[in-house]
Amino acid sequence: MKNPDLATAFHALHRGPEPLILANAWDAGSARLIESLGARAIATTSAGVA
Repeated sequence: MKNPDLATAFHALHRGPEPLILANAWDAGSARLIESLGARAIATTSAGVA
């Protein structure tokens, strides 16, 4: 998927009938776990240290 397509898809999540809930991943492991639980999008920390 190209970047503009990703941006459009992410924007669409904000406009859906359900609220967008973003879990915050601290590292690759937590991101994989969140993904495996069915998250449609994952937030990232801006100051995390792995």
